[in-house]
Amino acid sequence: MEESNTPLLPFGFGLSYTTFAITNLVLDKDVVKAQGNVQATVEVTNTGAVAGDEVVQLYTRTDGATVTRPVKELRGFKRVTLKPGETKRVTFTLSVPQMAYYDLKMNLVVEPGTVRVMVGNSSQDLPVEATFRIEGPTLKLRKRKVFFNKVKVGK
Repeated sequence: MEESNTPLLPFGFGLSYTTFAITNLVLDKDVVKAQGNVQATVEVTNTGAVAGDEVVQLYTRTDGATVTRPVKELRGFKRVTLKPGETKRVTFTLSVPQMAYYDLKMNLVVEPGTVRVMVGNSSQDLPVEATFRIEGPTLKLRKRKVFFNKVKVGK
């Protein structure tokens, strides 16, 4: 008998007394060098009748790498408190060197390729996405210097 190996609940799943909409993902760049940054901004709206908190999560997927990469990697998250009908902008600053991985020769590298940015409230509910391209030569790093992305919440 076959049984599903799907988790009962996805990573980031949570219950609330209200509902939220995550919309309008905008990247500040379409192309970036391996040493650069990309800002990803989304709007989060409380569409329900009571105040509540939403945890906005940003995931990436690297396409075109010389080694197999995960389907989704959590790169940042931010808890946002919203009144009914209120909208806030959440801006993640993605450091491209944070996306480094080990190649076949076990060098820590950032390779040219396309990065898909997905934002939502769990690993399975990612309603908005956009892409940017890393261009230029492969960047070899000695060690990882960035572990967390900066996140800013504004009106």
